[in-house]
Amino acid sequence: MSVNVYVVRHGQTMFNLYHRMQGWSDSPLTESGIKDAVRAGKALAHLHLDYVFTSDLRRAVDTAKWIMKQHDADNQPAITQDIHFREVNLGFMEGEPGDTMGDILSGKWRHYHSWAEFMQDYTMAQARDIMHEKDPYHLAESNDQFISRIKQGVDRLRRLPDGSNVLLVDHGLVVRSLMELYASPDVYDGTEAPKNAHISKMVLDGDKTTVEYFNRVDLP
Repeated sequence: MSVNVYVVRHGQTMFNLYHRMQGWSDSPLTESGIKDAVRAGKALAHLHLDYVFTSDLRRAVDTAKWIMKQHDADNQPAITQDIHFREVNLGFMEGEPGDTMGDILSGKWRHYHSWAEFMQDYTMAQARDIMHEKDPYHLAESNDQFISRIKQGVDRLRRLPDGSNVLLVDHGLVVRSLMELYASPDVYDGTEAPKNAHISKMVLDGDKTTVEYFNRVDLP
């Protein structure tokens, strides 16, 4: 037996709309973000859910609430907020426009003009460590700190009863990191970012983790 985890990135937020960096900082869902969440809820409505987990940030919790409004009244498990699934702490880069992140993170050998351009040369793990090193307030999480925290959350899900169906509403970099950790190259190649309110599925079977699919608007 195993635990099925349906991972959903939160709906669009104001910071998403304005292309600003959003880690521990939070902004509310937009109208489009609410529609995103409702769409995901309808895609999952036929699925019996035993548990609902979210990050403790508002955008994830609100997305989960909209998703669960699409379920029958008798299929309404309580929402459990878990700090282990919180988005990465970006330190002094919180709220920065994405187009200026390249300037902030540029190094000795090359100047970058945007976050997207920077990410053409670096993995997410490398990017987190560079942000950690450049943060003068020493709050931005290193890759080791971030991944260790996420794995503690996943380990909590592993301990749920066999056969459980779990909804996990989370954040873009958390979802991307879960895919980097556990997905095979034919499911996730690292070039596609998780989209708002799109669905991925992980299966936790003892110490083994597999990813069945990534970034879908509906279930196969």
